[in-house]
Amino acid sequence: MKKFLILALLVASASCLTSDEYDDIYFEIFKDIRTQPSKASTIVRLSKYKMVLIALILVFLLYSMLTISLGFHDCVGGCDGCINMDNGSNAGLQTAIDIMEDTYATVTADGIDISRADLWAIGGRAAADYGMEGMPNHRDYDSTQTWRTVVKAWVSKFPTFKYGRTDCDTAPYTTDEHDFPSAHDNFTKVMTYFSEEFGFTEDQTVAIMGAHTYGGMDEDNSGYFFQHNCRHGLIFNCFNSS
Repeated sequence: MKKFLILALLVASASCLTSDEYDDIYFEIFKDIRTQPSKASTIVRLSKYKMVLIALILVFLLYSMLTISLGFHDCVGGCDGCINMDNGSNAGLQTAIDIMEDTYATVTADGIDISRADLWAIGGRAAADYGMEGMPNHRDYDSTQTWRTVVKAWVSKFPTFKYGRTDCDTAPYTTDEHDFPSAHDNFTKVMTYFSEEFGFTEDQTVAIMGAHTYGGMDEDNSGYFFQHNCRHGLIFNCFNSS
C-alpha cells in the first residue's frame, strides 16, 4: 500500500505536456525553420528518435518526398537530447542544436516544462511537416494564405505525440560514443544495423533511406559533394544542409 501511495504521488507530481503547450512549441520551432529553411532536414537528422523514425516511415510510404536528421542522430543509442559533436557522424548538427537551444530557452522561460529530448522530437516532426504537400515550402502551397494560417490549421500525418523522454545529465552534449551506418556499407550491413538498432524491417529501412533526399549534401559534413537541381526555388533538394 505504501509503495502504491508513493507511486501515485510521483505520477501526480510529474509534469504533463498539454496539447496547447505542444502547439506553442511546434509553432515556435516552425518560425525558426521558416527563417532558416535549409536547416529543416538537419533538424530532422538531429532528432534521431525512434518513434519519429517509425512515424516517418508511415508517412514515407504515403508521401515519397519526405525527410528527417537531428532527430535520427539523437536516438542512436537512446533518445536523450544529447549529441557527441566529436563524433564525425554528427558533423553539421551544431546549427540545428543552436536552433533548438534557442527554442528551448524560449519555451522554458514561458513556463513549459519539457526535456530537450522531447523538444527535439517535436522539432523533427515540425521539420518533416515543413516539406509536406500544402505546407509553405511545398510547390503546391497556396500562396494566397499566410504561413501562420496554414500552420495553425495543419493536421499532422504523425501519430499522437508521446512525451516523457529524459535528457542525459550533460544535455545537449555528451562524450558517449555510438556507431552510425557508413555510406560505404553494403546492403547487408545497412539492413543489419537498422534491424539491431531500431528493429526495422527491410522495407522500413529502405523507406527511411529516402530521408536523404530532404535538403542537400554538404561536402564538409558528409565528405561528398553533389549539386541538386532546384525546382521552383523550393526546399526539396535545393539546399546544402545535410
